[in-house]
Amino acid sequence: MNHSIIARNVRALGKKSAVNGGQKAVLFALASRAKDSGKAWPGYECLAHDSGISRRQLIRIVTALEESGILKVSRAKVRPGQNRSNQYQLFPGIDTRSVEGPFSWMGTPKGAIR
Repeated sequence: MNHSIIARNVRALGKKSAVNGGQKAVLFALASRAKDSGKAWPGYECLAHDSGISRRQLIRIVTALEESGILKVSRAKVRPGQNRSNQYQLFPGIDTRSVEGPFSWMGTPKGAIR
């Protein structure tokens, strides 16, 4: 995967919007594990460790990023007693394989995201 494209856009997002340090840490942790498509499947413990925050705070941050439209989460549906990781999509609606510069929608209101 071309991590530099996603990482560059995470940095640009942190500069152009109201993404705080914890949110940026989670985005970088996800970007480091993402495939070319921008999808990643780390578990909460792994993601909390990678980003240096608690599991509880991670869940709050993931919810906030999802509500802002920066992250899409497909929650694993399993029976009680089974564990599966959620699927995380960085920058949903953007083909991260072909974008070569900071995304044009960064810093725009949620409703304006293409």
